[in-house]
Amino acid sequence: MNAFSCEELMQCYRSNVFTSFSLAIEAFEGVQKLAGLNLHAGRSVLSEGTARLQDINPDAAGAGWLASPLRLAESAVAKTLSYQQHVHDIVVTTHSASAKIIDVYCDQFSRDPLARIGNWAKHAPAGSETPAAVTMKSALSTASGTAETVRKSVQSVVEVAQANVSAMLTGASENAASQSNERARKT
Repeated sequence: MNAFSCEELMQCYRSNVFTSFSLAIEAFEGVQKLAGLNLHAGRSVLSEGTARLQDINPDAAGAGWLASPLRLAESAVAKTLSYQQHVHDIVVTTHSASAKIIDVYCDQFSRDPLARIGNWAKHAPAGSETPAAVTMKSALSTASGTAETVRKSVQSVVEVAQANVSAMLTGASENAASQSNERARKT
């Protein structure tokens, strides 16, 4: 008896290649989004720096000229927080898309062996199909249950980490805004 037919092996190979390419495409799109964000941020920094240099008038003495570096620092903090939020969003989006692809692959991976075990049991020698199939299905079911538990645990850890990063970015943004408002009231 042959455990795997040529068609089954080719289907498994195609499935693995398709999943690998799907993951590579998602990763590439994430890198492409990050590169676009970095180009936009760099262009923004250069254009804003040029505009600020043109606005500086060293002949004008007073609090406005001295407060210019403070406004520049506040602007830099706000832009840094915005940049970090965009990076976080890109990473979360890419991770979610990749996780969906992996979930589909894992579901298929756990279904296919059960079908093969059933097929194998049908073609096994008389009298041996039931104990062998039950043993193999039990082992596969236990392994699948363990893998599912691990996957759910990892997913919950990732979700908690994402929530913590989002909360940190929100808190930092609110803190920067309140400090900016406080400084604006003082001047």
